[in-house]
Amino acid sequence: MTTHRSHNPAARWIWCAQCRQRGYLARGDAKKVRKQRHHGAKGLAVFACPHNPGQFHVGLRPAALGNGTLTRTQLRRNQLGLFTDGATATN
Repeated sequence: MTTHRSHNPAARWIWCAQCRQRGYLARGDAKKVRKQRHHGAKGLAVFACPHNPGQFHVGLRPAALGNGTLTRTQLRRNQLGLFTDGATATN
């Protein structure tokens, strides 16, 4: 029995060059992959790609986000390289 690409969420991904990981085109596909391929893994989350709208990644949630020292908005700005104090990523 063959599994067609359209029915296999793990096969529906594209490479995100900025994040250097798989980007799923639907949040539901990323959630299914997290449950199927990473069954029992703790700390994995589905999150929106900060560079490409409409893509989602499966990865570890930062510890600072979990303990409340970092907000999702600050995390997104850091990932995009946007700093509110005028600093750049190279400083």
